[in-house]
Amino acid sequence: MTDDAGAHLGGAAVSRRSTAQIRTGRVGWIVWLILLLATGWQVMNAF
Repeated sequence: MTDDAGAHLGGAAVSRRSTAQIRTGRVGWIVWLILLLATGWQVMNAF
């Protein structure tokens, strides 16, 4: 984790943008993991 403790000193918009990027990154990682598991499951069931 980066030191986002001082992000509020630069303004609320900066911290809000960083938290939004962290949230979208986490959601993208979860979606990628679900897609990987789904494709692997389909390949295993195909054989």
